[in-house]
Amino acid sequence: MDVRRARRVKIGLAGLAVLGIGAALTSAAWTDVVFFDADVTTGNFNLQGALPADQAAPAAPPDGAAWEESDDITAITLTFDEIQVAPDESVVLTGYVRNDPASTWTADLTAIALDPTSSLPAGVTAVVAFTDPLPPEDLAPGDVATFTLTVSADDTVVEGAAGTIIVRADGESVDPVAP
Repeated sequence: MDVRRARRVKIGLAGLAVLGIGAALTSAAWTDVVFFDADVTTGNFNLQGALPADQAAPAAPPDGAAWEESDDITAITLTFDEIQVAPDESVVLTGYVRNDPASTWTADLTAIALDPTSSLPAGVTAVVAFTDPLPPEDLAPGDVATFTLTVSADDTVVEGAAGTIIVRADGESVDPVAP
């Protein structure tokens, strides 16, 4: 009886092995994998500023000429050359802010103002404002916004007084440019 029983156990184990291999082959036929991949990069926008070479006939400079950037990643700071005003006189100057043509994001110019570090002599005031577009939104790469700086002196201004005017333009990214 031991031989018979041993034979039955061997046949049973062989049957289970065949069923196990068959089940493994069947389950392998019903599994599959698919992978998707993509390159990931970050976008950028870069505000640049320029002052025209001739304030009497202002024009935005061409690409690469006089466009400057700030070390501050969120704003550009433009420093005008010496501005002279006499009592009861106003001087209007033009400047330009653009979204760098190499940017991959559009930009909104959120503010333009005199930087708090500006120091005007007594009797001198300054006002800065965007002239077009109003408000300067959705500047695509290469788009330019124009602003004016008006410096005025009243009759109390002291001859030979000096100060500094710094204009700061702030902006933020809007969305990526469509590929």
